[in-house]
Amino acid sequence: MGLKAVLKKAFMSQAFSPHPFWGIFANPFYLERRAIYQFIKKAASQYSPKGTLLDFGCGIKPYRFLFPHISKYIGLEYDSPENRSASKADVFYDGGGVPFKDGELDCVLCTQVLEHTNNPDFYLKELYRVMKPGGVAILTIPFMWQQHLKPYDFFRYTEFGARYLIENNNFFIELMEKNPKGLSAIFVLLANQLPSYKSPLFNVLTWVTLGTLINIAGVCFSAFSKKEADLFINLFIVMRKGE
Repeated sequence: MGLKAVLKKAFMSQAFSPHPFWGIFANPFYLERRAIYQFIKKAASQYSPKGTLLDFGCGIKPYRFLFPHISKYIGLEYDSPENRSASKADVFYDGGGVPFKDGELDCVLCTQVLEHTNNPDFYLKELYRVMKPGGVAILTIPFMWQQHLKPYDFFRYTEFGARYLIENNNFFIELMEKNPKGLSAIFVLLANQLPSYKSPLFNVLTWVTLGTLINIAGVCFSAFSKKEADLFINLFIVMRKGE
């Protein structure tokens, strides 16, 4: 196995569920990814029902292991050559209606996906349609983040815009959190601007030096974040379909 493959494997192991210590050195997006992981872990344990779960925009299904109680885990992705090659989706679709029957699903996981849909209202309606009464959806969406997956990057969400969309589509919000927030959000944005090189070795050196210092500073300053901070990176939401 070559150096590039070794480095990729090591860093990918920390990409979505970074270790509380080692992840600080290995993941330049540690603060954001750690927050997402911790929220999904909590939501899966406290809110997620048993039964069938749809991972909407599943990618490589990085959070599958957090739902051991789910009897059927289905990954859905937009049908494209890139997704056919790189994702672990079970079902591919054309980007139109969600290809499931009314009331078929017990739970939906949708993490960092809704900003890439050009009609979020339509997809929330579709998710509502395919969920069973009382079903739970776990949602994470960005408020501040650089443009990515261009040109398919359409929206950022305030807490008020997200609440309007969700409640306008007849969901009830069980939980809404902001994280990372306050001063730590500034360090997330700094880490996001670290240079990227063609050489994996240069990237690693940058991440484990500058990236580590930024992550440590962000962790330290997170202790000073206000509970209701208006500066934050992501919204974390648990919402329920009415009985």
